[in-house]
Amino acid sequence: MHWQWDEQRPQHLFLYSDGLTDARNSRGESFGIQRALALFGEQINGRDKAGQPYKTFIDFVDPDAIHDDVSVMKIDCEALRP
Repeated sequence: MHWQWDEQRPQHLFLYSDGLTDARNSRGESFGIQRALALFGEQINGRDKAGQPYKTFIDFVDPDAIHDDVSVMKIDCEALRP
């Protein structure tokens, strides 16, 4: 893995469980990695929905289905900037 500081953007690290990407909607589609990356991008860029950072995920998931647990952690790495 290679990581380089981007001097123009804040640096964050997201850790998440497979329950996030494996969650399904009523059509059987999984939330997937692309939606997860978009969700993280919304949080980094301050475009989360009215202070509800996971509303996109909650609106996607089928409320009647049984799901795995979902864990997400966002770490602000700015204090580590060289």
